Amino acid sequence: MPASLASAAIGVFVVGSYLIFATGGDAAASPADMLAMIIFGGFGLAMAVIGATFIIGFYLCLFGLPVALLLGDRIRHQWALVLALGDALLGTAIATGGSRLGLMGGGDFAWQAYAVVLAFALPAGYLYRRFVIAYRDANDWT
Repeated sequence: MPASLASAAIGVFVVGSYLIFATGGDAAASPADMLAMIIFGGFGLAMAVIGATFIIGFYLCLFGLPVALLLGDRIRHQWALVLALGDALLGTAIATGGSRLGLMGGGDFAWQAYAVVLAFALPAGYLYRRFVIAYRDANDWT
């Protein structure tokens, strides 16, 4: 399973769980409403995972690939995990930096947007590092 798909599923689960617990859930008035919530909720969940997979894949190519290439065989070192997660934090700050420039609303830094992107970026950094290590172990020419 690609790192982007796994981290998208983890991120959607974390953000969705937060939204359900923060809002207290939404009680259905009738069985038809419950069925509609299940159908449209499942469709929305699938679209969120698919969209997040492509976005995470883009940011992994933009931030993760250069770090993995620069590290080379040193990616197995324990400090490489710190570097990979630091790269995820940097990518999150850059992705949500538009709020500081007024692109995502007000001029203040949007902590909620930072937390949402971080829910996707931290698993992506960790899983991408593990994927690169497994790939390098499986191929002799790397």
